[in-house]
Amino acid sequence: MENKTFEEKLARLEEIVKALEKDSLTLKESISLYQEGKTLSQDLNKELNDSMNKLSFIVEDGEVKTYSEEESQDKDI
Repeated sequence: MENKTFEEKLARLEEIVKALEKDSLTLKESISLYQEGKTLSQDLNKELNDSMNKLSFIVEDGEVKTYSEEESQDKDI
């Protein structure tokens, strides 16, 4: 999944969730899909965190400021 885009990974995760919501899978299939979904979820979370760390935003006085994790705790992003 390394070469997949964020959107492709997210779409695959959504497919997995839908499949797991159905009762037609075997236990082995469910476990396999769950593991794939968990890995995708972790990859997506890391990608989001990396992107947020690069994010810049404009503050009220017009100054461009680089996003930091400390600031995210004080704001709803």
